[in-house]
Amino acid sequence: LMFVLLVAFYGIGFFQLFASIPQYFSKACHYHEDTIGLLLALNGLLVVIIEMPLITLLEKNRRLFPFIITGTLCIPVSFCILLFGKGMMVSAVVYTIVITFSEIFAMPFMMNYSLSRPAKERQGQYSALYSISFGLSNIFAPLLGLGIAGR
Repeated sequence: LMFVLLVAFYGIGFFQLFASIPQYFSKACHYHEDTIGLLLALNGLLVVIIEMPLITLLEKNRRLFPFIITGTLCIPVSFCILLFGKGMMVSAVVYTIVITFSEIFAMPFMMNYSLSRPAKERQGQYSALYSISFGLSNIFAPLLGLGIAGR
């Protein structure tokens, strides 16, 4: 249960990248749509270039939880960068890089960790809980992020 909550809270923080951060960049930072698109593209590009080689190296390590914690801690760090960056483009780029590393470290290892814990006959249940927690995160991320921003 604790791991499901960790995944859900991580997902809510991460999905702000797609839910409320583009609105923040547009309304508060006054970035043009093209600039926001390039920042989101930077996320995708970094994942494609870095994730697979890095995961191949890191998955040989039997201890997955430190990678999950590192990725999870990148979420508040990335938001602090935006908070203290005061709308500067450099802070938006660094935010994108940090949240991308959060995605690279946390997401692949969360699924591995959740499937490595139970007995073989219960792995499907754990996989379902993992998927449900990310699904709920995807629903609640815009509600929470934009709701907080609206106040």
